[in-house]
Amino acid sequence: MSYIAITLNHMRSVKAWADAAGADVQMDLRSFALEVKCRNRFYRFHPRFLGQREGRLFHSEMLVEHVTGFIGWLPYTALRTELSSDKLVFKRFATAAGERVPATWPAESPQGDFLLKHSVGSFGDQITGPYRQGATQVRTPPPSLGPGGPTGTPYAEQFIQGRSLKVWYWGDAAFYAHCQAWPTVRGDGVSTLESLAAGRLGVSAEAFALSRDHPLLADSLAFQGLSPAQVLAAGREAWIDFRYGRTYQPEAPSGSSDNQLQDLPAAARASIERMGAAVGGDLMERYHVPVLYAVDGVVDADGQVWWLEMNSNPLMPPDGYDPMFSSLFGSVRQ
Repeated sequence: MSYIAITLNHMRSVKAWADAAGADVQMDLRSFALEVKCRNRFYRFHPRFLGQREGRLFHSEMLVEHVTGFIGWLPYTALRTELSSDKLVFKRFATAAGERVPATWPAESPQGDFLLKHSVGSFGDQITGPYRQGATQVRTPPPSLGPGGPTGTPYAEQFIQGRSLKVWYWGDAAFYAHCQAWPTVRGDGVSTLESLAAGRLGVSAEAFALSRDHPLLADSLAFQGLSPAQVLAAGREAWIDFRYGRTYQPEAPSGSSDNQLQDLPAAARASIERMGAAVGGDLMERYHVPVLYAVDGVVDADGQVWWLEMNSNPLMPPDGYDPMFSSLFGSVRQ
């Protein structure tokens, strides 16, 4: 994530394309808008920012209070589609396209190990669990978006273990991916699991116990028959979260791309290509131009992808400027 959210990486990628294409690029520091002229074409690109308010992440198209990072330029403002607004709608779409999705059940009657989710929401906040079917573990309903937020449907989703996957597309073509193993802690025979997790974050166990992530840590440990106050045996490992982006470790700033798309198993890459054809085709019918989107999933032990949800307003990886500009202005090889 540190590579994507570094402003200079975006500037470096835009400059590299502009140098190769002979384009004229101007940025307005007051608005952060980008203007690009090339081959008798002109486009204005809108900035987007990442912020955090009261512990919740948010995206903004303006440099407002609580913004902490820059997440890219696009030739349009925020998009809203049913595929990205409702997770259950996306799952039906992916199933119809022949792709794997976890089973879903009514929240009160799951048929296997499961998470409780809300069909609306983002940033991994409207989730509780995982829970084992039939276990006595206390279940917490998934939180809604709060007063004034969109409404949706609580549901139970089959819990798939594996690696978190996020794939970015421009149009129907994938250009960037992250595939993350779930964060783990290793026992030392002395420290509690809660203190080991807090140590990864660089905070005290007391502070971590009050954080928004602590309930999910407790549920993740309970799924493994453990508890936050338990001392983990020396050498034993336990995973402490399953959501994309939760690494529980500081990330050093980097100017090098961390794109893992080509490192994925062949079966995963084939599924990624099919998903792009399905979603990209649907969006092309709606907008008649290629747009940016990302799709989240889980890669299981067999290298197969189980798709979870779609985001029509994701962060823009710096690697995306070449395919975006090339589709708008023509390939630099022409």
